[in-house]
Amino acid sequence: MEWSSTFGRAFVSERTGETDYSSENLRSLQQTSDGGYILVGATQFIDSLQIYVVKVDKEGNEEWSRLVGSEDYRHEPYYVQQTSDGGYIVAGSAYSMESGHSVYLVKIDGRGNEEWSKTLGQGVARAVQQTSDGGYIVAGYAGYNPDNFDIYVAKTDKGGDISWVRTFGGKYSEQAYSVQETSDGGYIVAGYTWSFGVGDEDVYLIKIDINGNMEWSWTFGSEKIDSADLVKQTSDGGYVVVGITEERNGTEWDGYIIKTDKDGRMEWGEP
Repeated sequence: MEWSSTFGRAFVSERTGETDYSSENLRSLQQTSDGGYILVGATQFIDSLQIYVVKVDKEGNEEWSRLVGSEDYRHEPYYVQQTSDGGYIVAGSAYSMESGHSVYLVKIDGRGNEEWSKTLGQGVARAVQQTSDGGYIVAGYAGYNPDNFDIYVAKTDKGGDISWVRTFGGKYSEQAYSVQETSDGGYIVAGYTWSFGVGDEDVYLIKIDINGNMEWSWTFGSEKIDSADLVKQTSDGGYVVVGITEERNGTEWDGYIIKTDKDGRMEWGEP
């Protein structure tokens, strides 16, 4: 081990005058262009749940930390990516009693100062990537019933305003955990599809065009519970998918990798 670091917040309570502590849960990180790292998670104190962003150097020393997000919502961040201007984009959800869970996108500069934030409709964002036009592609899930979620994909401009939104799903429950722009200007989305009552959860891979229209979709699975966590396009135009597979009793978990051709047909690997 070269180094390890812990991060948390302490502040003086207005009620007691004593030092209180919040609870932090970091969920996503990326190495930054300067060799350091950006980390994002949630920080909770009593009823407040805000986004907690930490920038560290290559040795793990904290350079700065920020709380972002509106105090009118309870925020759940899931993904962070450095942007071409040296800032960062964070995706997750914003919850209120009035509107439920809304897809939430927040842009911060290179010092963690909020530039803008957007709620993009009912749902939860699990992944975001900056696109070649400077905008963003967001993926996650939408719906009120966990037995019937639909995959949610939104394209925004560089200011976070929606260009289009698409949902994909049917009688089953689907969620997306990863999205990437593809070499043809479209997008590849990966997650899972799950049949309530049957308990059959399979990897779900969707290819959409530049306007968000589905070109094809595939499911891959075994007798276990299978889910995709990450998808990347490969140099031959195909795709590589990684995720987890588990026994139905939850006692055994394994990682897996799948390689497909450009049309999503499996070449090797299995959940």
